[in-house]
Amino acid sequence: MHAFQVVIFHTRFKSRLTLHQSDYLNVLAFGIFSRLSYRSKTPAPNGTRAYR
Repeated sequence: MHAFQVVIFHTRFKSRLTLHQSDYLNVLAFGIFSRLSYRSKTPAPNGTRAYR
């Protein structure tokens, strides 16, 4: 399940954030909890913070 979340993480955030190998490992280890923290850091297309 966490490997599937890494794939989702990659497809949704790769174009918006600079991701490192440790970011992928965090999602692999902690799943949705880690992914939610990146979601709050992602800028929305209009320049504001997304998902607040």
